[in-house]
Amino acid sequence: MCPHELESIMAISEFEEKRCKRELEKFLAVHRPPVHIRNEIDIDYRLENQSVEIFEVRPHWKDSSKKLKHQ
Repeated sequence: MCPHELESIMAISEFEEKRCKRELEKFLAVHRPPVHIRNEIDIDYRLENQSVEIFEVRPHWKDSSKKLKHQ
């Protein structure tokens, strides 16, 4: 993306961000794995600029104290 294109992208408003988070929480409430296995596999989200990323969260295969986030 060219620098002049980046300038034209505006961040979403606080109102839109809150609305988006509310909808994402509803999505997670339906789609997350059962509570008893969430330490083995889970899903989460991240809002960045105008993008939403939903990703899988798992323990690292060599070190279970570390979490891996797969997009």
